[in-house]
Amino acid sequence: MSGAALIRLLVDVVAKNGNLLINVGPAADGSIPELQRRAMRELGTWLEVNGDAIYGTRPWIRMGERTGAPRRYTTTGATVHVHALDPSTGTLELTEELLGSDLRWTDGSVVERQAHDQTVAVIPAGLREEAVAVLSAG
Repeated sequence: MSGAALIRLLVDVVAKNGNLLINVGPAADGSIPELQRRAMRELGTWLEVNGDAIYGTRPWIRMGERTGAPRRYTTTGATVHVHALDPSTGTLELTEELLGSDLRWTDGSVVERQAHDQTVAVIPAGLREEAVAVLSAG
C-alpha cells in the first residue's frame, strides 16, 4: 500500500470511530522492508502536520458525504476537521453546518468568503498534491 493510500485509509477509519492496525512485517534480520518503511514515513510526515485532525478526535455528526468530492469529518471539541480525500479536485464542498464557521487549512491559509452562503472552499495550490488536505472549522 502506498503512503497516500495508507493516509486515506487512516482518515476513513478514524472518521468512522475505528482503530487502524497496520501490519508491518519485519524481515528475519529485524529490518523493515523499504516499501513498508516508505509508506510509514509518508504517514508520519503527514501526521506531523495534520495530527490535530486525527489524534484525540471523535467522529462528527456524519462520517462523510455521498455527493461531490470525497471527504471525511472528525471533531475535537468545537472544531470540525474536514478531510478532503482528493485535494487535486481543487475545491471542497462545505455542509450547511459549517457555513458560519471560521475556516482554516492546515497550511495556515484562511478561506475567504465572497458571500455568507458560499458552499465551496478552494483548496490552496500547495495542498492539492497532498494525499489528504485538512480544513478546520471552528
